[in-house]
Amino acid sequence: MKTTYFEKTLIAGLLMTSGSAFALPALQLDIAGGTYDSVTETIIKGGQIFDVYAFATPQGNLSATEIKNTGYYLSAALTGPNGSVPQLGQNLGSFSYTIGSTTTTVNVTSGLVFGTPPLDEFFQSTSNVFDNGDLSKHGIFPTYFKQISLNPFTDSQQIVGYNTATRPGGPVVTDAGTGTFYQKVSFDLSQLTGGYDLHWDLYSTKFDNKTPTDVNVNDFAPFSHDAESTRDDNPPPPPPPDENVPEPTALWMLGSGLLGLAGFKRKQTKLAA
Repeated sequence: MKTTYFEKTLIAGLLMTSGSAFALPALQLDIAGGTYDSVTETIIKGGQIFDVYAFATPQGNLSATEIKNTGYYLSAALTGPNGSVPQLGQNLGSFSYTIGSTTTTVNVTSGLVFGTPPLDEFFQSTSNVFDNGDLSKHGIFPTYFKQISLNPFTDSQQIVGYNTATRPGGPVVTDAGTGTFYQKVSFDLSQLTGGYDLHWDLYSTKFDNKTPTDVNVNDFAPFSHDAESTRDDNPPPPPPPDENVPEPTALWMLGSGLLGLAGFKRKQTKLAA
């Protein structure tokens, strides 16, 4: 039976969505011992010490060679009680992070930058104008944040990839396997003022074609695969409705709907014959 243009369009839409529905995101975050909060779609963990894992998985046009030659960043963004934004000049203690054998202490808020990642000259600290090349606000930004440069991913640190949203709390990095690069950044929040937490995002950057001094986000971990501390055991507040970003699950649902619509159209055609 001849396939109509309508059905071809639906099939094409399904094929485009199905790949992203089941593939691992190119970038993901996880917290050792963390859990997944389904309301905010964020991996969370209580306590004072956090081992945050950054994952990069080759897929599509992103090869293993490109991953190893790309600079990646982890932003540590400050969140206040009930999602409030910290005020300018507040002294809120400090936190430290360790990469390898190097530990860095960050004073809050004097050691942070106010705005939205990535770090560039457009901090929006006064105008609060959102740069379209920045990370999506997703209920977190603008706020104070620290952009942390990660070490290059290497072949010596790989695991078999997994979906951090469905299996949070890993990884078992001693398991033999390859396919996903990883590295760990440990955070100590014991000196951070009570009621405040950190939200983590993972991304790479590129320069804006029209404004060479403007740095934009390139690849980033989907906002269903970001992470956040919850030291008071309170889950983070849900993002505003207009901050939702389409995720692979939503795309799969769209593809399923398109397939069902195609079947309905074909049945109607047969009944009319």
